[in-house]
Amino acid sequence: MADKSILAITIFITLIIAYPSQQMEAQEAPAAASLMQQLETEVAQIVEQAQTAVVQIKARGKSGDSERSRLRPMPGPGSDQPKSAIGSGFVVDPNGVIVTNSHVIAGMDEIDIVFKNGAEYEAELLGSDPATEVAVLKIESRTPFAVLPIGDSSAVKPGHFAIAIGSPQGLDQTVTLGIISAVNRKGMQVTEYGKFLQTDTSINQGNSGGPLINSRGEAIGVNTFILSSSGGSQGLNFAIPINDAMRIAEQLRESGKVMRGYMGISISDLRKGVADWLGVKTEQGVIVNFVAPGSPADGHLQPYDIITEFNGQPATDKEEVRSAAALAGAGVETVFEFWRDGERSTARFKLGQRPEKTDDGKKDSELPPEIKIYDSGEVDDADLGFGITARPLTIRAASKLGYGGMNGLRVVEIDRDGAAWRAGVRLNMLLQEVNRQPVESVDDFQQAVAAAEAGKPLLLKLRSSNGWIIITLQQNP
Repeated sequence: MADKSILAITIFITLIIAYPSQQMEAQEAPAAASLMQQLETEVAQIVEQAQTAVVQIKARGKSGDSERSRLRPMPGPGSDQPKSAIGSGFVVDPNGVIVTNSHVIAGMDEIDIVFKNGAEYEAELLGSDPATEVAVLKIESRTPFAVLPIGDSSAVKPGHFAIAIGSPQGLDQTVTLGIISAVNRKGMQVTEYGKFLQTDTSINQGNSGGPLINSRGEAIGVNTFILSSSGGSQGLNFAIPINDAMRIAEQLRESGKVMRGYMGISISDLRKGVADWLGVKTEQGVIVNFVAPGSPADGHLQPYDIITEFNGQPATDKEEVRSAAALAGAGVETVFEFWRDGERSTARFKLGQRPEKTDDGKKDSELPPEIKIYDSGEVDDADLGFGITARPLTIRAASKLGYGGMNGLRVVEIDRDGAAWRAGVRLNMLLQEVNRQPVESVDDFQQAVAAAEAGKPLLLKLRSSNGWIIITLQQNP
């Protein structure tokens, strides 16, 4: 049935493109009508089969981060008004295991599952992972449940057909049809890890947690959120790729928590000129800022290594590598391709378990607060040139900016017309290294600049309150 469906869709669209309806000759019209009927039949069969495994989720509680609360005002803190949410989900195991979104059931005390035939079950929460927006529920029955087949989201391409089934606005088993608009969407600031499938398949409040299905009736994604100025679907809808969702779901099912992979390094995006300074001929990669002592990467990677591949995939930016490592999971052997001192190299090591809080450069593009910190005359300001005024880091400043245990020169003034500003230096950043040499005093900085090769940019390593950056700063001609 699947192959016939794909063939019917392909032929039908080809005919529509080749013969616009207003110009179609009489002999082509019956063929087009027949193909249209075949398409309708095949899609209806796919939907009918899938709907047996798609469920409506009704959740109730005193507090929650439900789908509705994300998009509409809810009672303020301390309110005793009950909250409720309606979402969607789908069965992935005949024993009653259901996958949905974590925000559908967050903070809820009671969760009920309703099938297309009206059968209703009370669900147990096996685990929820807000960082990836995946949750797993369990229901019990003496007979096995219908299961939605799982597809391969890595094979999904823009232009592929996509079907969504769910409960938008509480209207259970609603079906919409569209295409995949894009894959690997990232930087959406909805989850901490992972990328999304983008689709124009209509999704609204209540669809969250429901499946995005391909033309073979397989789940390829978990519908999660929309971008909208009105609150309703505007064709910008996003789903978690099923490969990522199932990897997280398996861990939640087994232990109720996720064992994320941990490298033990801080990384940042490779900035213009840095690779050249390090003698590396690449424009793609991420640079290692710091390696935590005793971490999985210790002894394998070093500061200033430029990672170009992670497990055979291009290291396009820091979020790509960080997310891939986290989703790979603890205990998984990983392979890093990188450049060091102008030479290509490979590192292999097993990922550790990610701590609750790490210093891995997750937000190293964010800037420290532009606040004035008064050091009570402990140290004097110094003009470093390049538009930078700095002073040695004091205990007071370190405490306010999160620089505890660090050394360096704190930027206390920055000329917005100067070279340093254009290179990325900002107020309250901590200048820690110049040309890979530690800088703890003004004298250290001046000596490093004096020793630099004439005409060659300076390589600066700076710390903000959220991570490191490594940049180049052009010397005055």
